[in-house]
Amino acid sequence: MSVRPALAFALLVVTAGCVAPVPGDTTLDEGTPVVTQDGPETPVSTAEPRPNPWNESTLTVAVDAGPLADREAAAHVRAAAAFWSDHGDLFAGYDADFAVDPDAAEPDAVVQFVGNVTACDDVSHAAGCAPLIHESGDIDRPETVTVEAGLSNASTEHVVRHELGHLLGIEHGEAPREVMRANATLETVPRPDATERAFPWPDRSLSVFLAVDGDTDRRQVGHALDYYERGPDGVPANLSLTTTDNRSAADIVVRRGDCGGTAASCFTVRGPDPDGDDTVEQYHRAVITLDGVPADAVGWHVGNWLAYLFGAEEPAERPEPFRNASPEDRRDRWWEDG
Repeated sequence: MSVRPALAFALLVVTAGCVAPVPGDTTLDEGTPVVTQDGPETPVSTAEPRPNPWNESTLTVAVDAGPLADREAAAHVRAAAAFWSDHGDLFAGYDADFAVDPDAAEPDAVVQFVGNVTACDDVSHAAGCAPLIHESGDIDRPETVTVEAGLSNASTEHVVRHELGHLLGIEHGEAPREVMRANATLETVPRPDATERAFPWPDRSLSVFLAVDGDTDRRQVGHALDYYERGPDGVPANLSLTTTDNRSAADIVVRRGDCGGTAASCFTVRGPDPDGDDTVEQYHRAVITLDGVPADAVGWHVGNWLAYLFGAEEPAERPEPFRNASPEDRRDRWWEDG
């Protein structure tokens, strides 16, 4: 009776940046997105004929647009209903058609768009919910189909299509399986990307794991963390950066490693992409890699990438020590500025 979306981490996109040993441009390489849902496949069914519990071949569907009022909700319902109007008899076992009349006075069902779908069939985070109609006694007109309003157009139509299938008595896992599977990877409406946010992390208290060499590396990283906790110009204030011994739980990992031979340091970030635009919308984890960086320049390289990770993507936006720094500047006591 519900579609259960994988929204929080449906897509995991990795972006990477590199900085050369001497001042140069920062490059950003986009990762490859995960493929999301497919459209309906060519209908093939062996549904057994059965009585029509609605006792009428055309069901009138009204639309309560709610939060979707400015997105032509009725058009999305019509697009979803058209699938069943064309193929309902193949899968329901009886002739079935939907006529979408948004303002119908006495509809058989109402598709209602809501901010959040409440618990449905023991699913606490459902994208849609509808009654499963097998017999006439199951029907209480008008039946209500609820659909989350924050989904993309394609995902909205997928959920409505799925829920209308329940009104025809089709259960999870039955044909057409690409429509009626219980779980689906869905996309939301467009949301700001991480690089468009003033602060791209969900929280300003971040933990840092150090996988570096020796006390000098650790002291250098410590200088970078302390620098940002003091609130320099160019990054948000009130940051809390603490080291942790738990690598898997850390928000940021600083490590010695390989940047592919083209840079002295680089980073990767991970986060959710619920709107499916191939770009993460918040950072949930970052790894800063030091590839042959001299010990006395470790702090500068870490500090430079922390500025990016805290919202200063352009070098000109970063605190003064990270603008056009020479190799000598990177080894100086830059953290005493600001």
